[in-house]
Amino acid sequence: MESDGESGSGGTAAFPVVASVTLRPLPARLFRRRSREPGDIPRRPDTMLVAQFEDAYEVVPRGVALTDRLLVDASVLMLVSTAQRLVRVTVMLPSADPRTAIEVAANFRCRVLDPLVLLQQGGSDVRPLLEEYLLRYSRVRMTCLAMSLSDRFQWYRFQQQVVAMLIAYGEVVPVHVPGLTAVLADVVVSIRPVERPGLSVPPPPPGHAPPEPEEPDPVPLRGLSHTFQPDNYTWESR
Repeated sequence: MESDGESGSGGTAAFPVVASVTLRPLPARLFRRRSREPGDIPRRPDTMLVAQFEDAYEVVPRGVALTDRLLVDASVLMLVSTAQRLVRVTVMLPSADPRTAIEVAANFRCRVLDPLVLLQQGGSDVRPLLEEYLLRYSRVRMTCLAMSLSDRFQWYRFQQQVVAMLIAYGEVVPVHVPGLTAVLADVVVSIRPVERPGLSVPPPPPGHAPPEPEEPDPVPLRGLSHTFQPDNYTWESR
């Protein structure tokens, strides 16, 4: 049965494996060659068919016979995208307010260079690798930890700062995933309320233990007739 790449963080489907089929073992036949059915072979435009044999992978040429060993002996058939795709990943980081998290959503322009190398590295879905790339930049984590949400203008400056930091990071430290080219294209920063005390976020790099910041007292917005409502995380006019 063919299965599509499931929608994940940011609403983006898995990449580069966009569909896969688990094949049943074929019993030996007397005086007849084993053969797959046409419906067993997934097909989509802008994809490459790859056969999996336990932990090994081989590209299946177009037009191969249904009796070919690549199809007969394979345990899984996968469609690997060969087109450039925009892949979206999202990470959550704590802010100075324990009730609020900082959401960083990033879009990467991705294209597969070598599907076999990528799959052998565990890259059937590159989104976790791209999330790890974002979390590796510890300065963004520290900047989020120091961010207070009591001032609207401070929040706008913070958004611009984090976007600029990550875009510069993408230019200086390129994404390194064997068999794949990935370029950071866009970043969006937003806030998300935390419904329970504490925030489950990926741990910082080994040896990095930032001090816990003190929670600042709410500060009214300066020069505006708006105040920040800490209970629902919205700005409300009076």
